[in-house]
Amino acid sequence: SNDRIFISDQDGHLLIFKSDGTFVSQIKKGQGPGEIYKLWDFTYDDAKETLIVYQSDNLSYFDKNGKLLFEQRCPIMFVDFCTSDTKLVFIQPFSSNYHLGNVANKSVIVTDENLRISDIGLSALQTDSKAIVSSDAFITKNDKSILISQLLNDTIYELYNTSLEAKYIIRYDNSIDSRDDNQIRTSSKFYHSGGFMETGNGQLFRFWSPQNGLCLVFRDKNTGKAVGGTRAVGAGSSIPHYCFATKGVYNGYFISSYVPQNGSNEFSSMKISEESKKSVLKLTEDDNPVLIMYKIKITQ
Repeated sequence: SNDRIFISDQDGHLLIFKSDGTFVSQIKKGQGPGEIYKLWDFTYDDAKETLIVYQSDNLSYFDKNGKLLFEQRCPIMFVDFCTSDTKLVFIQPFSSNYHLGNVANKSVIVTDENLRISDIGLSALQTDSKAIVSSDAFITKNDKSILISQLLNDTIYELYNTSLEAKYIIRYDNSIDSRDDNQIRTSSKFYHSGGFMETGNGQLFRFWSPQNGLCLVFRDKNTGKAVGGTRAVGAGSSIPHYCFATKGVYNGYFISSYVPQNGSNEFSSMKISEESKKSVLKLTEDDNPVLIMYKIKITQ
């Protein structure tokens, strides 16, 4: 947020820092008041300065310093969510909420603050492809809008009130239109695997190829130029690199993290600024993980 950084660690705690890195508090793992017994996901409501934590079947609301405000039961199983004005937007796994009737076949659910469903959208894909994990849809919230993308769907949608409208159409030569699982796994062609993020000047797309695996593409919105399309894992000299696995966007920046390692030379040939490269190379495995906020600038 504007003045806070929220980080979940591998032990299930939620750590809160000021924007300059100063430690504020820790929401501990446990079953007592104000504790988290099973952290599944969390989001932040900038307008209300409220941290919303999803744990099993309920939502817990904290202030920006980690003080518990209230809790409410959540009847919706989901894999990702965010806030939008007075609404909550959920991405649900396919056919996971049978008790909601026909809503179980939709990827996107929009509710009011009391979790009353106000609208739904995007029929969930029905394929058993190995590329599909827990959900076929993805949500990203940038500074101005909420964008929804979907596996094998060439359209990026934007949420307006309680409706989805097409914002971008992905056009590329080597595409797969069929949803046949065998074709997806054996074809050498690329297809959109749903991942998409956007800042004011940059876009990130995630594609999949059975031959190359996960491939990422960054596009400079100012110039229209794009880089990437190479294998994301183990390609240190290309952009982007897997160690910069982007986790979100905020205030015009892509957000990622890096765990320092002794003797690592993966940054030596990477296309990042020399100033940033020198700073990273000084780190050792005794240093804390580094929060990375970066922009993409394509010069060629």
